[in-house]
Amino acid sequence: MKIEEKALALFTQTPAIQTVSAGSRFELHCHTGWLASAAVYWYKQRHHQHLQFVHTVRKHVPGDGRFSGAVNSDSTLYTLIIQGAQVEDAGVYYCAARKSYGMSFIFGNGSTLLITGPPTIFLLAPPPAEILSMETIPLMCLVSGLTSVTLPVHWNVSTGETEGWTDSGVIDSTGMYSVRSQLTVPRESCSKGAVCICSVHTTSVENLISEEFSCQRGIKTSRDVFTDSKYCEQNEKSLYAQLAFTEDDGKNKLRVNYDMRD
Repeated sequence: MKIEEKALALFTQTPAIQTVSAGSRFELHCHTGWLASAAVYWYKQRHHQHLQFVHTVRKHVPGDGRFSGAVNSDSTLYTLIIQGAQVEDAGVYYCAARKSYGMSFIFGNGSTLLITGPPTIFLLAPPPAEILSMETIPLMCLVSGLTSVTLPVHWNVSTGETEGWTDSGVIDSTGMYSVRSQLTVPRESCSKGAVCICSVHTTSVENLISEEFSCQRGIKTSRDVFTDSKYCEQNEKSLYAQLAFTEDDGKNKLRVNYDMRD
């Protein structure tokens, strides 16, 4: 193979990685030089699955629903345009083209697309009726919908007596990150009225904060304070659903020593 052919074994795609909010418009560019003949084909790959065809970009060809394309005057830059970004649009996009019919296709080096939605945070705790029999109370903070796995989970405990860990995070099928952090609170802290909150600084000015937890008062929200029986009746199923969501990935199961199911 000639040196020139080796250098052009891949098309350059820009941007290398892009994060957009759901519902917005985004563009991905394939810099083909003079090696594309009339059309560039775009594919998407999610979580190491097979490539899925997305759209063909040609000059003077109208778009198809949310998908359209643009070609510069020299036919050296082919752009994929998607309107109304959806969660399932997340993945790695590759462009592909050939110089003429019968020649091998050349692929791009890939562009990663992340679709953001509002991140969520949940503070999970054992049923209030079981807390009094525990030497230490295990708490779990689940944060999902993050664009970075490096965001630390912060714990605020009013008594200051804490011990915990945070995992390295996992990436889900949408390309977003989920992080869990566990905290153990000594039983003695409960008698002192310990109140626990977990939080994540999603941006320099925004802070995602969980509900408060107090082993004396149950779960306190901004709207209501639940007694033991009311808490179990209204919140048990929804909290277990969050546990089950994290357990979907066999390699990153959430292990807790209590059961929130019926």
